Amino acid sequence: MRIVRQPNGIKKLDFFFHSKRYRFSIGKVAMDLAHLYASNVTKLIEKHGSSPDDTMTLWLDNIDPKIRSKLVSAGLITNSSAYPGRLGEWWKYVVDNQYTGVKSSGTVTLYNQSKKKAIEFFASNARLESISKGKIEEFRVSLVRKGMATSTVGGHLRKLKTILNWAVQYELIDKNPFNTIKIDNKKDKENKVYVSSDKINKLLLVCDPYWQAAICLCRYAGMRFPSDVFGLEWDRVNFQNETIVIWRQKTQRDVLIPMTQPVKRTLGVLYDYADSGEFVFPDNMRAYLKYPARATSRLVAFIRKAGMEPWPVLTNSMRTSYGRDLADHGAPIQDIAKWMDHSVDVAIKNYQLPAEKQMKKVSKMELD
Repeated sequence: MRIVRQPNGIKKLDFFFHSKRYRFSIGKVAMDLAHLYASNVTKLIEKHGSSPDDTMTLWLDNIDPKIRSKLVSAGLITNSSAYPGRLGEWWKYVVDNQYTGVKSSGTVTLYNQSKKKAIEFFASNARLESISKGKIEEFRVSLVRKGMATSTVGGHLRKLKTILNWAVQYELIDKNPFNTIKIDNKKDKENKVYVSSDKINKLLLVCDPYWQAAICLCRYAGMRFPSDVFGLEWDRVNFQNETIVIWRQKTQRDVLIPMTQPVKRTLGVLYDYADSGEFVFPDNMRAYLKYPARATSRLVAFIRKAGMEPWPVLTNSMRTSYGRDLADHGAPIQDIAKWMDHSVDVAIKNYQLPAEKQMKKVSKMELD
């Protein structure tokens, strides 16, 4: 084993393994770290064929993934050893390489929130194979004891299940312990309420013009809050045609929707004194895209200031109420699905529930 120092400061390991010479870069690292690399690679050569001990596994978990890949290519470690084998690092690896820049920022945030809950219970350095069915049940109970709703607990468990599914695909574990666990898929659908215009009008009275527009975009345009709302750009708002093109962060696509009158009025106020900026909302509100929980907290504060208590499933109930309004006004379900960024099946499930006034009409019908 030899450490080769390049003029530019890059260190390389030069060694033979199975009669073949290898030389690969370990970067611009200090010599003491280069010696650690050399020492550990030597141990891998000497103990080739046996499983790495805990100390070696921890080292492999924390080195540069590119170097791990080189060790795999040389045959010194198996493919499974090339990736972090501990929960915290593996979760970060999956989010960084599978979701960041691909999924919406809101999805990445939710995965990071679930990561925090998981490592609080299991510990960041927990080996993936140590997460058993029994430990998962203990994790579920710990979340319930914190007072979390069934749907919130289910969300955290589903994300842990997904992270472990990726571990199976990368051959880090043989099987996912969730395979024999049924996660309660109870949604908040039964908890959603119809948010009336009266409530919204009370709310708008205590808000500044920007928050009035944000609330109307959620309640009267069905835009997801805060991802769709605070990402809106002026060149996508067409006052003449009364349409808005939304970039749907969740599904990563553009959707053309009608501009309702409450939305037109509140956006019109902002447009009248807007500067030459690209976005509808100022930077301090666009910051909510990174911190969606803060946006929800601010909305809750406005609701309480208006003398009301926050309704269940806060912004989802507002979106669903708009979908119900569209259905009550006779909009075709296919159009509702497109505008609300749902499949037709989901739209039927969410918005074609008979409203009370419809049920009363039906109950008074005379059928021959």
